[in-house]
Amino acid sequence: MIAVCLILKAVSWGQPHTEPDEQVYWQLARNLSAGRSYTLQGTDILKNLSPAGYDKPLFHHPPLYSYLLSWFVRWRAPNAAVLISWFGHALAIASVAWVARRILLDAIPEAEAMHPLFWMPILLAAADPQLTCVSAHLWTDSLLAGLVAAGMALAIAPPRRGSALAWHVAAGVIFGLALLVKLVAAIAL
Repeated sequence: MIAVCLILKAVSWGQPHTEPDEQVYWQLARNLSAGRSYTLQGTDILKNLSPAGYDKPLFHHPPLYSYLLSWFVRWRAPNAAVLISWFGHALAIASVAWVARRILLDAIPEAEAMHPLFWMPILLAAADPQLTCVSAHLWTDSLLAGLVAAGMALAIAPPRRGSALAWHVAAGVIFGLALLVKLVAAIAL
């Protein structure tokens, strides 16, 4: 399953990130890495965008994704920046695996890891066309999906050991991070 996901991801490694939203996030990351404001005002990219939507004192999405991208700006590694999106997809897959394992073991305690009820949802998450597409780009969606899936996994299937409250607090923190990526995460709450 990991191999399927990696093969699907490999094609995006050397891609130039020239799609307009990718350029917007990269510019915001450049601003943050240079200690400037979280805005597109005063940047050359505004020549290619609608001023009504982008020429504002503060960008309309929360800054976590652009902040993470800013590390790749500092490292001068634009091709490697797609790893953030890959991480989001991997986190979504791991979250599906967590919930699938929990549901399977609750239903069939003697089930083995190769049981189709365990690996089929994971394979579907790994080959999901939507996540495969968005994780090939410098877009917020893959990281958002991974964080929401991880928060949901901890909320609905917390580990059996430890305090349930602590796991629910951890889920809340993860949902908070998802909100810092994109406000649409509030729908999951």
